[in-house]
Amino acid sequence: MRINRKFIHESYIYGKKKIAVFLGKMFPGKFEKNLQNPVFLIGCGRSGTTMLERLLRNHQDICSFSEANNVWDPKGYRWYNKNLKRPPIWYNPMEYTKVWRDYFNMDYIRQIRNVFGCYQFLSRKKIFLNKSPMNTFRIPDILAIFPDARFIHIIRDGRAVAFSWAVKEYSTMQQHLNVYKKRGYNYSFNELIKFTAKSWVRNIEEVRSQREKTQLVHKNNFIEFSYEEFCIDPEKYVKLICQFLSIDRDRLGKKDLSYIKSMNYKWKKNLDEDIIEEINDIINP
Repeated sequence: MRINRKFIHESYIYGKKKIAVFLGKMFPGKFEKNLQNPVFLIGCGRSGTTMLERLLRNHQDICSFSEANNVWDPKGYRWYNKNLKRPPIWYNPMEYTKVWRDYFNMDYIRQIRNVFGCYQFLSRKKIFLNKSPMNTFRIPDILAIFPDARFIHIIRDGRAVAFSWAVKEYSTMQQHLNVYKKRGYNYSFNELIKFTAKSWVRNIEEVRSQREKTQLVHKNNFIEFSYEEFCIDPEKYVKLICQFLSIDRDRLGKKDLSYIKSMNYKWKKNLDEDIIEEINDIINP
């Protein structure tokens, strides 16, 4: 019988996350001091954040608690299963985050620090990494909770993002169509892709605005690069990230990164010229 090592490893990580959430909630304040060197991987959904997180979590000095949306947003995630009066994040990410911020009080702040600290304690790694596109609109909140936080921002061509995001969200919509109809968000694919393109613009604008307001670059707590550049020369950017985090590249393991390929051809192959023109008008500025 062949052993699926990847499945076993993923199950182990999943189990460790469940334990961290349980212990973090059961013992308030016990693990906060264990949280060290928090790093947040941000970027619009479908920009390559998952690809990058899956690569970085192999580093021997990094423990990654990917997404953690049930920890960040326990009352509102997932959108179609909850009844908070807010739009989907692709419709209006600012309003989506505002409703989250209205209920995310000091108890939740302590809890998230404790859960993340517990996960790092169980992992025995010196850097804690969290990846969630939703965190793009939580930069000031993250800095209030984790004053020493560092950020890695990845940007992808808005047309590729709009297409990929619309495909994903349209599939989710079809699976929960009654909920989307009831709340008034059951758009056609061609309507939906315009919303995802607008949301991409808002993501870029938000990061640029917060980067200046919080002086993250001046403090050497922020790096940014494009998905396209990363796919052309992944080794260059892996070294850049390791240098940014003050960790050894060799402890990442994988030497051959040739498996990393750009998926940007998909929007060109699947979108009509009229839709491409409309998306270009949205994202060009």
